Amino acid sequence: MSLLSSFLLLSHLAATLRPDQDPPMTLTSSCFQGLASRTDTDAWWRDAVIYQIYPRSFADANGDGIGDIQGIREHVDYLAALGVDAVWLSPFYPSPQVDAGYDVSDYFSLDPEYGTLAELDALISDLHDVGIRVVIDLVPNHSSDQHEWFRAALEAGPGSPERDRYIFRHSADGAPNNWGSLFGGPAWQPVEPLTGRSQDQDWYYLHLFAAEQPDFNWSNEDVHEHFRTFLRFWVERGIDGFRVDVAHGLVKAEGLPDDDLGPDRWNVVAAEGEDAAAARDKLPDVGPAFNQPGVHDIYREWRSVLNEVGTDILLVAEAWVPTEADAALYVRADEMSQAFNFPFLGAGWDAAELRRVIDVSLSEYGAVGAPATWVLSNHDVVRHASRLAYPAEMDTDPGIGPKDPPARRRARPGPGSRRHPVHAGPARQRLPLPR
Repeated sequence: MSLLSSFLLLSHLAATLRPDQDPPMTLTSSCFQGLASRTDTDAWWRDAVIYQIYPRSFADANGDGIGDIQGIREHVDYLAALGVDAVWLSPFYPSPQVDAGYDVSDYFSLDPEYGTLAELDALISDLHDVGIRVVIDLVPNHSSDQHEWFRAALEAGPGSPERDRYIFRHSADGAPNNWGSLFGGPAWQPVEPLTGRSQDQDWYYLHLFAAEQPDFNWSNEDVHEHFRTFLRFWVERGIDGFRVDVAHGLVKAEGLPDDDLGPDRWNVVAAEGEDAAAARDKLPDVGPAFNQPGVHDIYREWRSVLNEVGTDILLVAEAWVPTEADAALYVRADEMSQAFNFPFLGAGWDAAELRRVIDVSLSEYGAVGAPATWVLSNHDVVRHASRLAYPAEMDTDPGIGPKDPPARRRARPGPGSRRHPVHAGPARQRLPLPR
């Protein structure tokens, strides 16, 4: 993915795409009014080009069919020649690979298939030597069910401190609420079939994604300390920033109330002549499982930690929220640095539509002194080089992200598919990412 935060590039893009008869784009004071309250006005990430690398498919140095850290090291000159300012490394942690590495079983190590921590340290050093910073994925909404904490939780039983690190609930009437998983089906997994113990009858745990990805309980202090330690650990190894996965999903609504749209929230039926993405875009919110006010307290905590251990450490939010104004709340001075601009990613290659998204983005992000970002593609959508070349009538919008959960489910790597491309219907590919 190229995440473009360059104002000069934006200006060139807007000027190139709008019709000649349009008046020149002007930047109002609202685009900059929030800068006065910020101390990061000269931070490197404000005008950086960031290039996503999916380690599993980028480059294979040892010939085993799986990309690795050494393969990336062998292409540092290539990355430097591209002129990128930073690379974003998708998850390289130990993982069962149920969800392309976003099911993490150890947050402080490297999957042996990719190499060693020493090799990762060498890669970070190599990249820094050519002026390229390193951003890594942070996955705080859920872990793998193979994480030592979750295994301990199943072993410890109901009411234990170990289970309090995740969201376990007792319900004698079926699932504790009607939430659906973004990967399909209910968001609650019965515990008794996993443990075989009668004491776990009518107990469930929450998973907003795969059943193998249990959600953390962010009301638990152990969870907070775990991720504070994570931030310190990786910054001390030379990491320059973090892309926060599902940044809008950590805190759930108090009491876990039913979703007024039920389990089919992520499969909204479109009206005749309307595509599903457009139908979902009209939803007034993202439900009780996402975008709760409490997430902002977490990011203020993280910003405080990062200010103690480093300078200008990037935090970028993957926050699928209804509007640019909602996203701007994540990038206030004491929280995140940037948020992925998904409205820009989803905009058609049309001058008027792009101009509207750009204008709104500059205004909303500028109000809090944050830069807008210009996201062209990532691992959840069709690559922009392909997407923008397709005929308009082809079904390529928005790719296979949260707006298209059926395709995302079809694209999930399963047993036997870990080393092979996974397709999600015509012209839709999730893995691998070509370099």
